[in-house]
Amino acid sequence: MSLIDLLCSYRTLRDRVISQESSVIKDIMSNEPSRNLIFPCDIIDLRKIFGSQLVTGKFPILLFSLRFAQKYLKDYSVFLTIDSEKILDNKKKNGSILVIDTDTINIQNIISRIIINNTSNPLYFEQVRKLVKEYKIGAECLISNTVPGVESQSLILSHNKKKIIKTSQKTPQIILNNDEKQIFDLIIQAKKYSGLPIKLLCAGGWVRDHLLGLPSDDIDIAVNAPGYSVALAIKEYGDKYHIQTISNPHRVSLEKTNDPIKKEEQSDKLMVGGIDIMGKKIEFVPMRTESYPDPNSRTPVITNTNDPREDSKRRDLSINAIYYNIETQQVEDYVGGIKDLGLNNTPMLLRTPDDPVKTFTEDPLRVLRTLRFHSRYPKSIISPDVIEAMRNPLIHQAYKNKVSSERAGKEIMKMVTSEDPVSALKLLFDTDMYKAVFNVSSMEDIVPEGIKMDQQTPHHDKNLLDHTLAVVSNLNTIMKQNNESDYMRGLLNFAALFHDFGKMKKDIPTPHPKNPNQMQYLEHEDASTSMADDILKSIGIGKDDRDIVSQIIKYHMKPHNADEWSNKAKGRFLRDTKLPGKEEEHKDLWKYIMYHVQADQMAGKPGKHDPEKFKQVFDSLQSFVQSPAGSSPKPIIDGNEIMKLFPQLKPATGYIKEIQQKIIEMQDSGEINMNYINMPEGPERKNLEQVAKNQALEAIKLMGPQIIEKYKETPKMSKNWFKSVVGQSIPIGLSPGQKDPEIIKGPKIQPSSYEVGMIVRDRRKGIANPQKHGKIVSIKGNAITIEWEPKNSKEKKIKQVLDLVEDTHLLSLIVAEV
Repeated sequence: MSLIDLLCSYRTLRDRVISQESSVIKDIMSNEPSRNLIFPCDIIDLRKIFGSQLVTGKFPILLFSLRFAQKYLKDYSVFLTIDSEKILDNKKKNGSILVIDTDTINIQNIISRIIINNTSNPLYFEQVRKLVKEYKIGAECLISNTVPGVESQSLILSHNKKKIIKTSQKTPQIILNNDEKQIFDLIIQAKKYSGLPIKLLCAGGWVRDHLLGLPSDDIDIAVNAPGYSVALAIKEYGDKYHIQTISNPHRVSLEKTNDPIKKEEQSDKLMVGGIDIMGKKIEFVPMRTESYPDPNSRTPVITNTNDPREDSKRRDLSINAIYYNIETQQVEDYVGGIKDLGLNNTPMLLRTPDDPVKTFTEDPLRVLRTLRFHSRYPKSIISPDVIEAMRNPLIHQAYKNKVSSERAGKEIMKMVTSEDPVSALKLLFDTDMYKAVFNVSSMEDIVPEGIKMDQQTPHHDKNLLDHTLAVVSNLNTIMKQNNESDYMRGLLNFAALFHDFGKMKKDIPTPHPKNPNQMQYLEHEDASTSMADDILKSIGIGKDDRDIVSQIIKYHMKPHNADEWSNKAKGRFLRDTKLPGKEEEHKDLWKYIMYHVQADQMAGKPGKHDPEKFKQVFDSLQSFVQSPAGSSPKPIIDGNEIMKLFPQLKPATGYIKEIQQKIIEMQDSGEINMNYINMPEGPERKNLEQVAKNQALEAIKLMGPQIIEKYKETPKMSKNWFKSVVGQSIPIGLSPGQKDPEIIKGPKIQPSSYEVGMIVRDRRKGIANPQKHGKIVSIKGNAITIEWEPKNSKEKKIKQVLDLVEDTHLLSLIVAEV
């Protein structure tokens, strides 16, 4: 068996040999073995060795120099110092290592001393001393000053022991449930079995929630050792005693980075060890200090520590820096976190363990975490110095430089799904921190007052900020009252948050033409939709969720006059608001838009919202949704059937869409009876379905001549063919010469395939050449406005207004991609 294989049989050497083989071999070969060599073991092994008077193993036994043991074997709790001169046979030198070519050594009279590695538990020394006395081993016991870890301070024989924190009688106690008792007992037994000289301190949310009397499954245990090594030791203990409730351990990176290479390079010394015990996720987190030499990165330089005081200072809030020692069953508090919890009928205080400017500059994401906890605990108070730090422009810039969108999105989503998101959002805006958090290009061109602008409109008596927060508050309550999921509540709170952001755009507020002292905000919902999508995308919110938010914002103004809607208008609203391809998945989107309308009205001037009237409108719309007409969002006659009825017409002309639009409006109004929709399968349903189809076919037959006349091909197309067709066409359902009361003189535009929000491209240069891409931002009458993307980031977006009648040739070269 090779020396490398033998080295790998020692648990703490395997990874080092694999990753740093040349360095390990160099250390071995740089010295000759001394007379007194080291055999590493754990306390539980020590009893077996003393009882049998034998050192045994599966392979040839290695004896190491003390220098090598101090560097590579410090995770073992006991070093037996063996006089190698008294081992007479079967030994071979290999650098500073002695290979005993047998799997057994008789220890009688060859142990010169026993070195106990440093441990947070001084009882280890006493345990070894008792074993030595019990088995009458003639060797002195020493406590190592350096072996356990390079950074550690250790116990010494003069009894200058490291001070152990004693909990005051007033310190609250944590009551464990049965699962927690079993898990902690198992971890303690595994520690004893392996001889790991470590502290085991539960930290963070688990301690906080238990002290508040709240359940918590998120168990993080701070240890003064590599976390992965602790997880491995627990797995070894479980395998030894055939404990089936322990999973395989895994590594969890401490790096605050999304760079997989950096995570891969992180050493086990800094690695969190994860393992499941009895179905619960446990993570062993090395106690550490953090420094941030790179001003543009929140990825720290990490140094291990054995002192929980140092570990507590790098945490975000004092309430998250309390520890629970699972061995002593005592709470340990070094930063006053227990007092800040407000357990004695006082408000919870949110403050940082260290200077808040330093804390937030190093990791600005802690600003969002502070606000998130404020929203989670509505009666909490944020320390004034923390709020002042949030106002600091240096913190705003540090946030822009350091925080990734993925991490920000998770914190903000937790904030808007918390118990009370309003107070946290208010601070986000009051401190101007929102400009750093919502740092997108569309936010650069806003009015100087930003969200604190006066709306100057008779519809609102609040500025934009107060109105926005009122809508969020109202909608948050409405969603709870209707037992909606927290996730959907969060999405609607996003919609409420951004629904009027477009009003801040410099080109949106315009003086009212009849009342110059008032402002109007035409198309602000379109601008708000675009800004919301940009912001949510920047903080890592997925497209499906953004689409829901965008649809609510886009249509939030439509139902304000819904009390006047006919069934046709209701059907049109339902179809317009559905997400293409997700009609069934998000069939209740209309309801969420109505919830938003209710919250928006409630946040307007007093008297603007009439609860009884709104309920009537909502119930009426819900009745329509549940009716046969509302349950049939598609025309009963499909496109293929229509094509067969008009073989002389080309589908590209658009006649199919016009016919289907007319048919579905007849379904909405009841002119086509759709009662079969909600009937069970059977002959009666089939008969009624055929009756409905016959009604639709009869309607198509009546409109047939007008359709053919309108969409037939002409032998020769003049320059003004489009005007000619749309201007002279006879409206469907009218005879020649009959006047349409809704007709507007002059050319009518043909039904357009363009929609607001659609992405288009300009291919006038040819497909092989670079093509412009833009977005349709508005369609008003004949005017379609396209905002073209610039060639580079330095240029501004260019808006182009085209006429659907006059610019048909140009529009034919602008192709919709989506």
